[in-house]
Parts: sequence; C-alpha cells; structure tokens
Amino acid sequence: MKLPITTGRLIIRRYAEKDLNDLYEYLCDEEIMRFEPYNALSFEETKKSLEWRISSDEIFAIELKSLQNDWKRLSWETRLRPAGRRRKTVIST
Repeated sequence: MKLPITTGRLIIRRYAEKDLNDLYEYLCDEEIMRFEPYNALSFEETKKSLEWRISSDEIFAIELKSLQNDWKRLSWETRLRPAGRRRKTVIST
C-alpha cells in the first residue's frame, strides 16, 4: 500500500518519530485512557509504543486535516489484519 493516502479531510500515513510528543500527550492522559484496554503510559512506555507503531505493517495514523497542529489530529488509527482475520478499527478521541 502506497502511503500517505489523502482525502478531502484525512491523511492516512505511517507513524513517525515526530509523533512522540503528541502521542505521549494522548497516552499519558488517565481520563482518556480509562476507555482503553490498558493504563496511561509513561514517556518511556510511549517511546516503546511508538517504536512498535512505526515498525508495524498493521497500524496507521489517521490525521484529521483540520487539526494538523493539534495532538488530537492523531485521534484515529486503524489496524489491518492478514486475510481471513478480522479487521479492527480503534477510534480514540
């Protein structure tokens, strides 16, 4: 799949090192993370999570173009599974 993919409202792309601070701001928030299947992450845990996201062929960052200068731009992600396995979409706001 050739990335990034852009639409009128979205940019679908791979995670990048530049996402660390924005991702941390999201993943460290206990109020947000209470809706996730894991607890809020430390900065070091976020670094490891980002390394995995960057290396994965299954997960993509989906940005809302209208929020490109806001950490909430990384508010969606999708995980693609190999053929025959269920596709899971995670929506985190």
